[in-house]
Amino acid sequence: MTPTAFRSWRARMGLSLTGAGHVLGKSRRTVASYQSGQYPVDEAVALLCGELERREERLWRRRERTRQKQSDKEQFDG
Repeated sequence: MTPTAFRSWRARMGLSLTGAGHVLGKSRRTVASYQSGQYPVDEAVALLCGELERREERLWRRRERTRQKQSDKEQFDG
């Protein structure tokens, strides 16, 4: 994972440096170093980033389906 890809991942996830460190089990300083290219993003962290993003996407889709069902029910009942 390149520094640019890591920065994009963090932005898509809406995470601060501290927040990204928290979910990745790394310090804020390490996350900043990944993003600047000072340290390479190791394979385990890159895999975790991908998995976290997939989980977030699945949760988002589930919320959207629930909202749609709620909306459909309100239209039918109303």
